[in-house]
Amino acid sequence: MIKKTKGIVLRTIKYRESSLICQIYTLEMGLRSYIVSGVKSSKGRSKSAYFHPLSILRLVVYDKENADLNRIKEFELDTVFQNIPFDVVKGACALFMTEVLRSVLIEKNSNTEVYAFVEKQIHILEHATSRQLTVAPLLFLIGLADVLGFCPDGRDYKEDSFLDMREGLFVMHTPLHTDYFDKEESKAISQMLSVHHDIAQLELKKSIRNVLRAKLLQYFKVHIDSFRDIQSDKILSQVL
Repeated sequence: MIKKTKGIVLRTIKYRESSLICQIYTLEMGLRSYIVSGVKSSKGRSKSAYFHPLSILRLVVYDKENADLNRIKEFELDTVFQNIPFDVVKGACALFMTEVLRSVLIEKNSNTEVYAFVEKQIHILEHATSRQLTVAPLLFLIGLADVLGFCPDGRDYKEDSFLDMREGLFVMHTPLHTDYFDKEESKAISQMLSVHHDIAQLELKKSIRNVLRAKLLQYFKVHIDSFRDIQSDKILSQVL
């Protein structure tokens, strides 16, 4: 069956001399893997750039039920990005986002809410100022936890409370385990929840940003069994 869909590139692997195998999160079908023929040949090499991580494409694909690998029939860029591919900091943020997404987007079913969130975050990254970039990965993680259904409710925050990762709740006592945010960290999380992804409203010191990002990744591990260590977090610690 031939289908039309939008898709976000998460990973590409060279296949034979002139082709790619691409992992793409599609609007219509969820996570899919495709062979793209000819894009590494002398005639098609310019189009291999279309398959950089977080590229947003319009696709015509062959979709065979229960097949692990299908083929792309036609493709074109949905959005031409001017900043993400050429800006070092935005590129590092894109790498981080891609690595996180590859750990959480495993369903081979459509989820239009998750797809819309991811596409919106890519556009936010493309247009973010240098100051906004410092908090963009944090708000991405908070928003992703929200759309996946395990984000804490910021309205429950009270002064000097702790965010218990396992319960996903703000509590007034120190949890009897190590999976929690301390009082300062919990207050910062509540601030992020209150701005509701308005990246322009949030300012945090670098020291707390790095700790929060590491602990939010720990929070994902608590709630998603398959969540892997995110290697690109080390790069963000250096460039942000």
